[in-house]
Amino acid sequence: MKPMIVLTFAGVLLLSASGPVRAQSTVVRGTSGYLSEWDLSGRVTMTSERNGRSLAGMLTMTHTGLCSPEGPVEKTAEFRARIIGARPLARIEGAIVLEGAVCTFGGPLAGRFGGSMDCPDAKGVPVTLTIQ
Repeated sequence: MKPMIVLTFAGVLLLSASGPVRAQSTVVRGTSGYLSEWDLSGRVTMTSERNGRSLAGMLTMTHTGLCSPEGPVEKTAEFRARIIGARPLARIEGAIVLEGAVCTFGGPLAGRFGGSMDCPDAKGVPVTLTIQ
C-alpha cells in the first residue's frame, strides 16, 4: 500500500497592512490513490493573508477499497496548503503528511483541485480536493 498523505499546516495569524487577519473554519473533501481508494475529509482553518489564503488542519482518510475484517481502515493525516490568487485563476500548493511521509501537490484551483501529488516513494499519486 502506498503511503497516504497528510497535510499539516501551522495556522498562524499574521497582521496585514489593513489590520488583523481573519481566520475561519472550512471543509476539505476529496479522494486520493491510484484507484481513488481513499476518501479524505476534514475541517481546517483558513486564514486570509496579504497574497492569498492558507489552510491548516487534520484530515481523516478512510480506505474505500477492500477492507479488513475489522472494517474500513481510517488514518489521520495533516493538511497544509496555500491558495494564491482569486478564482478562476487561483492556484493551490500544499502537502499531506501521513505517518511521516510528506506528499506535495500543486496546480490550478477552479472550484476544485484535480491533479497528482508526489510522495517519497510514489510519484504521481492522483488526488482531488474540494474546499467548501
